[in-house]
Amino acid sequence: MPDAICDVVIVDDDQSLLRALEKQVRTMGYSTMTFGDPLLALEFLEHADWKCLLADLSMPKMNGLELQSRLEARPEPFSILFLSGVATVRSVTRAMRHGAVNFLEKPVEHRDLQAALSEAVETVEAARLKRKTSASARARFDQLTDRQKEVFWQLVVGASNKQIARNLDVSERTVKAHRGAIRERLGLKTQMDMVGFSQTLDMERKGSVDGTKQ
Repeated sequence: MPDAICDVVIVDDDQSLLRALEKQVRTMGYSTMTFGDPLLALEFLEHADWKCLLADLSMPKMNGLELQSRLEARPEPFSILFLSGVATVRSVTRAMRHGAVNFLEKPVEHRDLQAALSEAVETVEAARLKRKTSASARARFDQLTDRQKEVFWQLVVGASNKQIARNLDVSERTVKAHRGAIRERLGLKTQMDMVGFSQTLDMERKGSVDGTKQ
């Protein structure tokens, strides 16, 4: 996916507040897209690339929680911040349970908004970097043969060449050859390197990072 079209998408049916928020967010150095209609916002959000959604909780046609639920299947990591003048404990709880990273009360202070956006955008950028790194690791790992993968996982847990040879019913010489090929193909030198690499593979398999929706 190409670089994000914008950092922050702002959705609020109050046009005066929408313009004020846009001005605030842009002075913080973020690129923005604004929508007064959540349905139009949804069309953009489902097809464009962006990092953070800043949305009013209570809007006609579609409220913030409904908008949030429509984005849950989005493959790229993103963050959601909600704004509300009147919010119930139930709505806040539901929003946070489904991935919102912050809940701000209207009128929001500039410093509070800046701190929340900074954390949200940085979290998304970190999640995307980890995903890119883990995908690269997976591509390299998939270049190994099935036997080399078996040897790799036993090396990760600290098995010796002799133990691996016995477990796989092959010669130690064969294990050493596989070990050398694994190091060369993955660019790893030590057993600790392999452990770190295996953790990256595990992260890619789980596909989740705290603080964002993926």
